[in-house]
Amino acid sequence: MKSVVFTVCDNNYLPYGKMLERSFKKFHPDVDFILFGEDDIKRVPYTEPYYRNKAFFGKELSETYDHVINIDSDSIVVGDLSDILSAPYDVGCVLNNAITIPDPLERPICVLDRTNPLFYMNAGLVASRSKRFWNWWDQLNQRHFFQQYQFREQDTLNMIFHYGDLHCVNFDDSKSVYGLWLNGYWPQVVVDGGDLVLPESVLGVKKPLKVLHWGGGGGSVKMNYRTRFIEPVADRIAELVK
Repeated sequence: MKSVVFTVCDNNYLPYGKMLERSFKKFHPDVDFILFGEDDIKRVPYTEPYYRNKAFFGKELSETYDHVINIDSDSIVVGDLSDILSAPYDVGCVLNNAITIPDPLERPICVLDRTNPLFYMNAGLVASRSKRFWNWWDQLNQRHFFQQYQFREQDTLNMIFHYGDLHCVNFDDSKSVYGLWLNGYWPQVVVDGGDLVLPESVLGVKKPLKVLHWGGGGGSVKMNYRTRFIEPVADRIAELVK
């Protein structure tokens, strides 16, 4: 099965997209990585193209690749993603955490219809082995109700994830963390044998970090990972984005 990882970024986010690419290639040099830039975004034939592009490009890539993974450009890969690359699923996503408050019950949270807000999925990392998924998501993003939803393509993603008939998995249900979830605990992350880990003493179970959606989330200090991590962790991240 041939896999591809892609990201989308305008010129302002291009340096961060390149950081993502370099960090991903540290762990998976043989997996294709495609960066869609500002000129590519202009090819998206919808209004608000920056909020509808994930499914558009995912659909395009699914014509060539069996397994398509999107990661937001303001992310850094800090661990091996073999679990995502090899696990069986139709769609895989990560949990949302838009505010840097550790306890999820104390955060302002996203709500979609009757979906439990603690299980609202974030579109910062979306993987699929299903061509049907990318087409379905793209179609929902073209419907007349799309602009009524606060989080646009993230809300339509949650419709499919929670109410669709595809085999959908939450990557953050595993032993590792793949995005924004638990970002309120980032100052407590340590380096353990080269890996970034939330120690067992914090939540009662050791949590390796695999992807940092470090530039996103309302209320966060954007685009400066050194403000979020202790110095040895920030130094390790710096090595990965070189």
